[in-house]
Amino acid sequence: MNYDNSSLDEYAGFKLAHDSVYGYINIKPVGRGSVPKQLRSVYTNREFAKKAIDSYIAHCARCK
Repeated sequence: MNYDNSSLDEYAGFKLAHDSVYGYINIKPVGRGSVPKQLRSVYTNREFAKKAIDSYIAHCARCK
């Protein structure tokens, strides 16, 4: 499969990008900045990545 990063999905302030080698999904920042440590991983599909982002956002909301 050929994954180009021009078709990145954006979800809740993060980009979901293919790693273009194994087909895993990486979470990238939108614009400048960095991805929180809790989200620095590879995901097998977009739904798992989106669930991780939702979980992180819910956790941050509880901490405030």
